[in-house]
Amino acid sequence: MPLIGNLNFVDELTINLSARHSDDEFAGRAWTWSGKLAYRPVSSLLIRATKGTSFRGPNLRNLFLKAQTGFLNVFDPCVIPNQAIDPITGEYIEDNDTRDEHILENCRNNGADPHVMTGFSVYNVEVAQGGSLDLNPETSTSETWGFSFEQPFTNAFNLSMGANVYKILVDDTIIEPSAGFIIADCYYTLALNSPFCQRITRSTEADNPIITYIHQGFINRDNETVRGIDFNLRFSDTYTILDRPILFSADYIGHKLLERSSITITEIENRRERVSEWGYHRYRHRLVVAADFNDMRIALSTQVLGRQDQHDFFEDPWGSVPTFNAWTCLGPDEDDVLCRAIDSSRGFYYNHALSFSMRRQSFQFSAGIRNITDAEPPFVADGETGVPVWSNTPLGAGYDLMGRALYASFSYRLGGGL
Repeated sequence: MPLIGNLNFVDELTINLSARHSDDEFAGRAWTWSGKLAYRPVSSLLIRATKGTSFRGPNLRNLFLKAQTGFLNVFDPCVIPNQAIDPITGEYIEDNDTRDEHILENCRNNGADPHVMTGFSVYNVEVAQGGSLDLNPETSTSETWGFSFEQPFTNAFNLSMGANVYKILVDDTIIEPSAGFIIADCYYTLALNSPFCQRITRSTEADNPIITYIHQGFINRDNETVRGIDFNLRFSDTYTILDRPILFSADYIGHKLLERSSITITEIENRRERVSEWGYHRYRHRLVVAADFNDMRIALSTQVLGRQDQHDFFEDPWGSVPTFNAWTCLGPDEDDVLCRAIDSSRGFYYNHALSFSMRRQSFQFSAGIRNITDAEPPFVADGETGVPVWSNTPLGAGYDLMGRALYASFSYRLGGGL
């Protein structure tokens, strides 16, 4: 709805308001709303802001997935590490136990004496998953503030830019935690009161309280928040070379992630920040420089991904930082090697590509080279990044997995123009 316009310093002022009422059989009723404001002090500059809420009830899988069980190998942090057991007498050696005190306390709080169980720390456990009718709907609040500008000063070239600051807050996020996540959150949290501990059942045998059952069903997490900044810039101009007009252009898109956190609230608020962890790059940039002439186009693109840091939770005790479980070694104090063969932290990643395309009335041809410098994805240890790993390569984190590649395609249309 336009409010005012065509005034000095108020070329346009527009507001948009909307609301919706939802009635879900299982999630109940809820109102959602949205408000948008657009202000142009001059025709070339737009200042905008939006705020709104959303509502999502549990889907059919969340509600009605058939309960099913299976068996899975899990790591139990309450089992005494092998290096803390005397190989001759079988007695417990406290000085060789590298587990942090909060891990031991979490074991005690959940019915497992951390000084009695020996043997393999990885063993087979029954796990279950299924839908739940007790789930709350997800609700969210989102805000954006930004601007866009197109330079009006000259016709010699085109220049436009824009930026947005955004914040999205989701309450009661529905998640399906894995057995590994449930164990890790229960026994490695400093808060000593993880709600996921209720999903772990142990044997009642005092001298062998092994895990017998883990429930992986859907659950509401208290809160997730994401904040960031988007920026884009476009420049274009036409130059004459050898009596041919060539349109040169450059497009830049940049993103900075300011916050990507999750909060679980019990008696103590348990907050985890994921910025710069695997899959959550703090910086993402993309630049495309192109030249267009006749029906042809040449483009060079560059993708930049920010550094990735390994979270302390995934670090090994006799690796670079002693905070987690070792794999197979005893460490330098026992004349053995360091456990972490791979440092899973990585710096900036660059991926360049060059392409050529030609489009005529009845055919189209394109060719190019991807990943010109053959930039390799990070080489990481399985289980130390928090994302899926295949052949020591993180999946779904934005890295090119194929290496340098040449490609070409040709299409022809019969019976007329395109």
